[in-house]
Amino acid sequence: MENIGYSDENFTKTSEVHLLPFKIQYTGEAHVKSFFSSSITLKNVDDQKNEIVENSFRGRPLNGLNINLDKNQNGFIVKDNENKNHELVSVFKNVYSWHLDEPNVTSDKDLFIKTKNEWFSISKIIHSD
Repeated sequence: MENIGYSDENFTKTSEVHLLPFKIQYTGEAHVKSFFSSSITLKNVDDQKNEIVENSFRGRPLNGLNINLDKNQNGFIVKDNENKNHELVSVFKNVYSWHLDEPNVTSDKDLFIKTKNEWFSISKIIHSD
């Protein structure tokens, strides 16, 4: 297993992560902040302190959650370099999980939250003494 060195003080590049409920046939950087993030509207905050947000993509309404990772969790975006090693590109502390045609999005219905919680529960068990 390969370790990726990371320190909050030494690495400052952050990214905004959006999980969209459809496939976009494009690979590469996109101007998310200027064309997508700038039109996000805050609707409410749920009981788990996740922001309930809305937006649209190509005219289709999207409803979603801005899900904060726990304070001791970081998300990493990595890429393979020419030496077949992983290179840290950026970090993130929250994820936008979008839903198409689902106006009443809640934390208990969101698949990303469920998967994240299960993954970290299993991880704690595996890595405990």
